[in-house]
Amino acid sequence: MKLFDKNALPPKQEALCFANENLAEWNARIPLTDAEKADIERLKTKEEYFIQRFLTLLPFGTAGLRGEMVPGCSAMNRATVALTTLAMAETVLEAGGGDKGIIVGFDSRLHSAEFARLAAEILAVKGIRVYLFDELRPTPELSFSIRRLGCQAGINITASHNPKKDNGYKVYWNDGAQLPPEQAKQVAAKAMSMDFWAGLEIAAKFDAAAQKNLHILDRSADEYYFDTLLSLRIIPDLPAGAKDISILYSPLHGAGYRIVPEILRRAGFTRVTSVPSQATPDGTFPIAAKPNPQFPEVFEPGITLAKETNASLIIATDPDADRSGLALQNADGSFVTLNGDQIGILLLDYIIKGRLLSQSMPEKPFVIISIVTSPLVDRICEQYTIPLYHVYTGFKYIGEKIREKEDFGGETCIFAYEESHGYLPGSYCRDKDGVAASLLIAEMAAFHSTQGMTCADAIDAIYAQYGYIGDFQDAIIIHAADPMIKAAIIMEKLHQNPPVEFDGVKVAHINDYLSSTRTCLTTGHVSPITLSSDNVISFELTDGCRITARPSGTEPLIKFYYSIPAKNQKAALVRRHAFKAALESMME
Repeated sequence: MKLFDKNALPPKQEALCFANENLAEWNARIPLTDAEKADIERLKTKEEYFIQRFLTLLPFGTAGLRGEMVPGCSAMNRATVALTTLAMAETVLEAGGGDKGIIVGFDSRLHSAEFARLAAEILAVKGIRVYLFDELRPTPELSFSIRRLGCQAGINITASHNPKKDNGYKVYWNDGAQLPPEQAKQVAAKAMSMDFWAGLEIAAKFDAAAQKNLHILDRSADEYYFDTLLSLRIIPDLPAGAKDISILYSPLHGAGYRIVPEILRRAGFTRVTSVPSQATPDGTFPIAAKPNPQFPEVFEPGITLAKETNASLIIATDPDADRSGLALQNADGSFVTLNGDQIGILLLDYIIKGRLLSQSMPEKPFVIISIVTSPLVDRICEQYTIPLYHVYTGFKYIGEKIREKEDFGGETCIFAYEESHGYLPGSYCRDKDGVAASLLIAEMAAFHSTQGMTCADAIDAIYAQYGYIGDFQDAIIIHAADPMIKAAIIMEKLHQNPPVEFDGVKVAHINDYLSSTRTCLTTGHVSPITLSSDNVISFELTDGCRITARPSGTEPLIKFYYSIPAKNQKAALVRRHAFKAALESMME
């Protein structure tokens, strides 16, 4: 295979020639099915896409790999999984972590178990101690287990909430957080320098000797995770009657199917029912085409069942159970789904009040959020004088901040979250945990019931105390031969020629995180931003609204986040739609 860096491709005709040679070599090594051949013939009509598929590697970053499960060097398949695993093995061995080991997990997606077994066998052949889960597990349990077992790294085969056609290869380092940039660069460089088929050739050498390096983790390993989650409860001794609430749960065909109901049962919640049509692990996601608890439509089967069973709370987790969502029953019997910020604000309010009530607040508590998370968090933390740290979107940054402040600073993280439904109530693992969030949501609902309130009442009370802020987001999908490059061009325009008003409202400050500068448009004063450089830009308007733009790191789109102070949700939505129209006109 002759491969190139995606930013250093040869001239088009030469690239097409090389891509066709690689295709022929692929077919000789891994014979294509008739359906795959037909798909590739269609792909050839879009030459740039064909070149990318067969002439470049799938980009590897701190979050690992993510892509469509199809033949090609820039896709998720046995060859790319094997190559990446071999590069990962070399990186771990150079770090002296072979004896510490690597733990491998997987979710319910198509080929996830197969890819996980393949990765484990390659690592074992390379002489690395390998721990392989015997069945699908939540991503946060893998992060937790890295720390518990003292492993050097972890690999989880998952594409989180992506569509069913995708899969991914998520990588962690010895603190349980996502792979640091230095190690990510090492893995990417090693993969690029190796023969493309080297990983599969190593896999073919798996034998009885290598088998001795492979250790299977069965359900007994879950007990350590369960015990830790139960220790995180804020008020564990709530009256038994308070826990007699009817809860519906949906794993969205994923890894939470067994773990979440079990932790709720152990915590004393006995009226927990899984939504039958979404309860079974299934990588085709038949009743959740977009298996993401951010999308209200995934709750529709649960809402239908809730109306039949009088359940008032519906919890959902995504396929690898690191994200969680929530639907609540209103006073009129209808259901409403909460966005990620609303859930985060509810949990933060409960954690602080509950810890103060139970006298379990640590001496030096702190909270972490992303820079696009609701400003309501700032108001809540200010009210209780709890230090709040802002980081970029992505739990790898939250993990880094926990390491800085807790492992080396003597402080204690009581809660971290990002607006995309990722929550972490502590530091026992270093990634978002939908299982722990589900437990605390149930406990929070039980606590509010002892106060004569519902969770819907609780969020209304928060708005009454701190003021209403509508937090929304839109995503503009990029359609191009290389959509990630086009997204970069659009972002460059926002940085180089930023708008000075939105919908007739002037911009007061621009936070350009790429240049690490904060500019006051009234005075022209420029001050530094202490975060490291990143491709994000935020506009603070004179009326208190905030609009932030950032490209997705895993999908071909640009996300826009709005925080809109308003009288109520209806008024905020009017502003949101106006801002969206203004942004769409800028993108043309």
